[in-house]
Amino acid sequence: MSDEPRLTEQDRDLELTLGRLRPARGQLHTPKVLLEAVRRAKQREVWLWRGVAAALGAGLVLALLLRPTPPTREKVVLIPTPPMPTPQPKLHEPPAAVEPRPITEPDSDLAATMGDDYLTLRNRVLALGLRGLPPPPEWAPPPHSEQAGSSAAIVPSPEPDSLLNRFRPFAHGVRS
Repeated sequence: MSDEPRLTEQDRDLELTLGRLRPARGQLHTPKVLLEAVRRAKQREVWLWRGVAAALGAGLVLALLLRPTPPTREKVVLIPTPPMPTPQPKLHEPPAAVEPRPITEPDSDLAATMGDDYLTLRNRVLALGLRGLPPPPEWAPPPHSEQAGSSAAIVPSPEPDSLLNRFRPFAHGVRS
């Protein structure tokens, strides 16, 4: 209060003008403040984990670089081997290779494999090859009924050779 008499007229006008000013209302919203607090806490947590990871990585590098080399151990192991046999002179010639004979007729034990179940068919194919398969059934086109207004025609399936010729350009390295 002792400073008041020393104020000039201009200073008093400035004091009155500044005294009439009111602070602006703050722009603080509780959700924004909480969000920023959580964000900063998480950022500190991220830096903490990065520091832990860096410390562990540095420790691993140091452990690998400063690790002493393991001592080399040499141990001689003697393994007894049987004496080598002396070669014996050949007294006779080896038998000639037996040529397999083709199966043309089913043997008597294959005569029991004349059924139509899976096992007998399998045994026949194993014994006779592809000749043991039954002949394929005759192909007949399915009966077709003409419906009024239907222009769809049944096209028979193509022969296997024509299918093979269609896909031949796509076969790589396959020879016919």
